[in-house]
Amino acid sequence: MRTLAAISFAVAACGDDEPAESADAAVDAPPCEVILGDLAAEPQAVVELRGEGGTPMPLEDGDDVPLIRPPQGGHVVFIGARITNFCGNNAQLRGWVRHASDGNLVAFEGRTLDFNPIKGDEAWGRPSYAGIAGVTNVPVCPNNTGRPLLGGPVLISAEIADRQGRIVASPEIAVNLVCTQESKDCRGLCTCECDENYDLGNGCDLPERTDCRRFTTP
Repeated sequence: MRTLAAISFAVAACGDDEPAESADAAVDAPPCEVILGDLAAEPQAVVELRGEGGTPMPLEDGDDVPLIRPPQGGHVVFIGARITNFCGNNAQLRGWVRHASDGNLVAFEGRTLDFNPIKGDEAWGRPSYAGIAGVTNVPVCPNNTGRPLLGGPVLISAEIADRQGRIVASPEIAVNLVCTQESKDCRGLCTCECDENYDLGNGCDLPERTDCRRFTTP
């Protein structure tokens, strides 16, 4: 799988309009407070998801990835990452979803987070997944691409930049986006918002049920 070019950090992301700091800006950056691994070695990143209850979910090619209705509405993928040979404090994480056929963008989102050492494997770090604020909430649906999203493969990846100017991208993982809500109404809402013919002007009928989220979040 290809990795995303580091230059993509210069593109503005939803919820994070500031571009990542360049290597030139790193000259004036404060010292690293959270050293993960060896800062002289090549940085590494592995994309993962925030699972139910804040459990990290590893990804493999061919996995089904459930779309979640978060408090802000729509349907998202909670993309996180673990990293090593990196500075963990105040790092910029961005999650990406792309069409597998041509690499065109579906959606991305970014935010500034602290990557903390993983207990038992302190050379690696990840953000706190206790709440959904600790991961990117990549807004996949409503579907604004005019192309199918459900069932077929999409590429999921993560990019991270630290305050010292390092940038690392995870390998892309080919997964299938699925609507798995237990409620028929909620599953129908997910399917409607993710349809290739979704009309933003008309929207979808929102069920009156209050349990249209797969995860219970603080």
